[in-house]
Amino acid sequence: MISIKALAESPGLTSIPPTYTFTRSPSDEAVSDDPEDSIPIIDFSLLTSGTPDQRSQTIHHLGKACQDWGFFMVINHGVPESLMKAMADACGEFFNLTEEEKREYGGKHVLDSIRCGTSFNASVDKVLFWRDFLKIFVHPQFHSPSKPPAFREILLEYSKRSRELAMELLKGISMSLGLGDTHIQNALNLELGLQLLAANLYPPCPEPELAMGMPPHSDHGLLTLLIQNGISGLQVQHQGKWVNVNSIPNAFVVNVGDHMEIMSNGKYRSIVHRAFVNKKATRISIATVIGPPLDTVVGPVPELVNRETNAPAYTGIKYKEYMQLQQSNQLDGKSCLDHENDDLRSRIFRLRLPKRSATNILDRWVGEGNQITISELRQISKELRKSQRYKHALEITEWMVSHEEYELSDSDYAVRIDLMTKVFGIDAAERYFEGLPLPAKTSETCTALLHSYGGAKLIEKAEKLFERMKDSNLPLNALTHNEMMTLYMSVGHVEKVPLVIEELKRQKVAPDIFTYNLWISSCAATLNIDEVRRILVEMRHDSVCNKDWVRYINLTNIYVIAGLLVNAESKSLVEADKGITQRELITYDFLIILYAGLGNKDRIDQIWKCLRMAKQKMTSRNYICILSSYLMLGHLKEVEEVIDQWKQSTTTDFDVSACSRLVDAFADVGLTEKANSFHILLIQKNCDPASLSK
Repeated sequence: MISIKALAESPGLTSIPPTYTFTRSPSDEAVSDDPEDSIPIIDFSLLTSGTPDQRSQTIHHLGKACQDWGFFMVINHGVPESLMKAMADACGEFFNLTEEEKREYGGKHVLDSIRCGTSFNASVDKVLFWRDFLKIFVHPQFHSPSKPPAFREILLEYSKRSRELAMELLKGISMSLGLGDTHIQNALNLELGLQLLAANLYPPCPEPELAMGMPPHSDHGLLTLLIQNGISGLQVQHQGKWVNVNSIPNAFVVNVGDHMEIMSNGKYRSIVHRAFVNKKATRISIATVIGPPLDTVVGPVPELVNRETNAPAYTGIKYKEYMQLQQSNQLDGKSCLDHENDDLRSRIFRLRLPKRSATNILDRWVGEGNQITISELRQISKELRKSQRYKHALEITEWMVSHEEYELSDSDYAVRIDLMTKVFGIDAAERYFEGLPLPAKTSETCTALLHSYGGAKLIEKAEKLFERMKDSNLPLNALTHNEMMTLYMSVGHVEKVPLVIEELKRQKVAPDIFTYNLWISSCAATLNIDEVRRILVEMRHDSVCNKDWVRYINLTNIYVIAGLLVNAESKSLVEADKGITQRELITYDFLIILYAGLGNKDRIDQIWKCLRMAKQKMTSRNYICILSSYLMLGHLKEVEEVIDQWKQSTTTDFDVSACSRLVDAFADVGLTEKANSFHILLIQKNCDPASLSK
């Protein structure tokens, strides 16, 4: 096939052949001219050489650019302008080679190390694109055409410098995701990762309004770094409209690739972009794609996935197979990424932005002839709620309501009340509840509204609803009573918790571990330690006591012993520094103990992280609590990390004697092996309790 360069230079060419005529929709023509619509700019020098505050701020801006735009411009990057110009000129010289000379590199397979051609995939493209290309694998093995002269030398240096830039950007992106700076590089073994240079030539076109340089598409790989020869031609899609990218001289344009989207579980999304052509000047762009090794299976990074709050939205795929799929077919937006994750759940999870409609996805899915079961809808809604995607979850439930073939349960109505509270507020949830038919005003839906009142700390409304439930003879359970106790604890009315317990026992409702934890927390917060011990005995003798309960009981005893909790002469709450009450600190401790009892390490991690980020002054008792919880669950690595955090704290002195008491407390409850493990760890960290007696 003739190259676009040769076609464009044909004598007397005044129109383009029909095979190059690109049909546009009205939305394709909507291009923003608003100065506010410009991609973010990242000052690379602040990322690598700035003060700690400047570096932290730049990492934040980098993450925000990836999340909000998927594109950003990099300035002050250290790659010489002369090298960038030399690379563009060298590519121009390659495209100026004769057709016969270029044919030597006309590879036929997408994984050929050097390949030049025209359009995108001319063998399957229904419409050909006004573009010639040269693609070269430059890492982990370096390849280069032998012509023109000096091309290899320039390419080698440019590839090295652009790779160094990309690796530093990936460090910043990794940190913006809450990972270590080299986490992405290590997880994907980028030392052996693919680096591809793709040079694009867009000659002048006699009818640029009919042709397209490259259609809307996203890039494979993690990042693409682009330079241009000073001629504009790149547009990116942002918030439903096309935005011109007017490059700053000597700047790199960088965009997120499909595999960054997969790896970040959709937090950073690859963005559709396109290349347009003009009538007067030749545009050259040079893209450097950074990806993992070809045989690497890329999926969401485990540290960024949580079944409770951020379920996996993508399945893993081998990078080589993804490249082959994308490069061997027609280029059509993000169809390749969508093809690999083309089930209903994945389509909905890819929406990300709340303003996008899950209802449209459901309608389209059914319109394609697919069936949706109510259990499938419930599961998707559940996962969306866990990921805090409340608006989309509510849209799922509304779709269920609007389709008569689905019979909603009490749980479905309860979920809708909770979601309405989160999306529209308590008033909307209240109106929805009151509008339910009487048979739907069950214990479950009432408890959901009670939970909403508790979250808003509406004590009077919660108490009235609780009394209404009792007067209606609705069957109350532990959850209903737990909601009332949680509300009282959150507003400091700990003296009302025992009254709820009395009501629970009067109703002959069986308490669960959450009930006991709230009860014990209220007693510990007022330093009524004798009552704590009495409740623990009652808990141990409860007929449903299991291994989780026993673990909770042991941890509470350890906390009381090692934390030196004793009865207070007064029931008044003691205030700690900076306005945080002892009640709040102890409540957080017992929340950690509760989830340690349940063996839920993820929740323990989350609570401890929140406590540390709050920058409140913690006591040695807080450190004892988290240490004992990790130790009880056998997570010695985390125990070591907490010891280091305590030793490095500027507000709480490290207390060897408290650690000694913790060793003794584990031994006192019969957990000698764990006591010995902790003692050995303390010695290894140069915190031997025996040194206290010397």
